[in-house]
Amino acid sequence: MRICIAQRITLAHPVKGGMERHLHLLASGLAARGHDVHVITTAHPAGLAEEVEDGVHLHYLSPYSYRRYQPAWWRASYAHFAALQAQQPFDLFCSQSAGGLGYLHRLKREHDIAVVVVVHATLWGAVLTHIRGARSARGLARLARLAWVLPGHYRLWRTSASAVDRYIAVSQEVAEGWQHELRLRPEQVVVVPNGVDTGHFYPSPEKRAQARQRLGLSPDRPVLLYVGRLESEKGVHLAVRALKEQPAEPVLLIAGAGHYGSTLHHLAAQLGLTERVRFLGFVGHEELPDLLNAADIFVMPSLCQEGLPLSVVEAMACGLPVVATAVGGIPTAVEDNVSGALFPLGDVAALSERLRRLIEAPQLRHQLGAAARARAEARFSQAQMAAAYEAVFAAVLRKDGKQRTKEYAI
Repeated sequence: MRICIAQRITLAHPVKGGMERHLHLLASGLAARGHDVHVITTAHPAGLAEEVEDGVHLHYLSPYSYRRYQPAWWRASYAHFAALQAQQPFDLFCSQSAGGLGYLHRLKREHDIAVVVVVHATLWGAVLTHIRGARSARGLARLARLAWVLPGHYRLWRTSASAVDRYIAVSQEVAEGWQHELRLRPEQVVVVPNGVDTGHFYPSPEKRAQARQRLGLSPDRPVLLYVGRLESEKGVHLAVRALKEQPAEPVLLIAGAGHYGSTLHHLAAQLGLTERVRFLGFVGHEELPDLLNAADIFVMPSLCQEGLPLSVVEAMACGLPVVATAVGGIPTAVEDNVSGALFPLGDVAALSERLRRLIEAPQLRHQLGAAARARAEARFSQAQMAAAYEAVFAAVLRKDGKQRTKEYAI
């Protein structure tokens, strides 16, 4: 298939979150399966217009910023798509979240192309996330901006629904929310869980020993790890507070960057945890498996309505038990008392209890970690995700009789 994907932010941009990693895994996974994949995105920080990475053609449109959705970028994206379409027609257009929201109807009306939209969260979930993150002036400003733009985006989603052949949700929770919000029929939405490269993320005693030595951690010191953005809605402050209650004096490693970092530094100092909370900054994709292997427990105390966090699945693939909030799509990945432990939203006491139980029971940690690895391999691999997307795309094309590259039909 010849596939065009629209997404506002890629790994080339300063923000390197879950959606950006998902795009890379999906696009490169489809390219590895023989498909011709093109991504239309915002301006490259270094001014590049185009590049090919891991078999994927990336088109950067200047001067449009990655920071927010802009009607001007949507218009430029549509024009760029039309130019590429004139050179060689695409089989299918895929909008990552609102990547193509501003021109989905034009795609269907003017090009009669199959359209698929990938949804990582619900609209109401975005509202809840911003409300829970409104703990500072910046958080309140973000909430106010959402309140300003969301009605317009909702109208676009509602009016574009007839142009979309299929929605792909990253979890059952997101699928059900999307059906309710846009009044979709159940058959219009399918669930394909996020996947990770289980050949890159895997348990390794050698990596564990080397990483602990580099970090100055003794082999038997309990180590907790959080990886992700440092924003208030991610709930990292809950992990810092829960650390104070642990009798075994574990270390909490925090890998990530964001505006909430200074607040977390202050909180750790206020609680007398400066020596036990270590801020590592942003950790790149290549180094992340080493860091995950150095840890004993992965912590995701999110206050967000999460879709299906890649960081959770990456930790599971490295054989870590995950202690996480039972919110959004997290329970899709983490089975309570099987591959990790879940706790109620914002409940520091429950988080502390789950952590204490695992810290004091190494055998239980290993048991849950082994189950986490097995679950990641069985349900959340990059190869499985790419094959599932390919199957959905092919089914849409078969239904509409539009597939041009018949050799890729499933």
